[in-house]
Amino acid sequence: MLMVINLVHLDNSVVEYLVTHRLVEGTAFVGTSTIALRLYEASARAGKRFLGGGSAANYAVVMPDANLERTVETLIHSKYGNAGQRCLAIQNIVVVGDDNFYNKFRNAFVERARVLRVGYGLDESVEMGPMTTEQYRQNVIRKVENAVNAGARVVLDGRDYKVQDYPRGFYLGPTILEDVGPDMDIAREEVFGPVANLIRAGNLDEVIDWINRVSIITRLRYSRKMVPGLGTS
Repeated sequence: MLMVINLVHLDNSVVEYLVTHRLVEGTAFVGTSTIALRLYEASARAGKRFLGGGSAANYAVVMPDANLERTVETLIHSKYGNAGQRCLAIQNIVVVGDDNFYNKFRNAFVERARVLRVGYGLDESVEMGPMTTEQYRQNVIRKVENAVNAGARVVLDGRDYKVQDYPRGFYLGPTILEDVGPDMDIAREEVFGPVANLIRAGNLDEVIDWINRVSIITRLRYSRKMVPGLGTS
């Protein structure tokens, strides 16, 4: 059996043409809520199947028996690869355990992020490149500032990060927020940038409840937009 996969760089008009084309039976999408809703509506009008995930805020749960060194290294690359500009980037790191374990993880994660090599993306020694545009850079900065206003605390601040050889680059350094609650916007909505949230939990069941609740809230948001007058409880 022959399978062909095409990767096409395009704008919204071409995307809508593709998802509504007579030869396309269905579409799956993960990305921003705005685009997910737009594609959902276009697919529905054309009678096409659509599976969409919007504003994904991915969770990683660190349990007390985790191998600290391997866990930190894995999460660093998951969070800061592509400067966090990918839909599968980890956003919320939930640490389950007592103060001693949390502090060990927190300190190890912060120190590893602090020495992350940031610079020109095609340099093989670089671990994290720039943001794609200044607009996206400023958008992430605004989200961090809103989180601070909501009670989060910045323990590693990359907002004023400079790369010496590229002073006009759209760089953000690794950023880590602490005292983040699962109901804060910074935890519920996709940041799409190099910002990690540290969240504490008493047990695994509590974390699973948070994840399920966020998923329900997101679905209800879609419902209100697509069905006028639909309420939530």
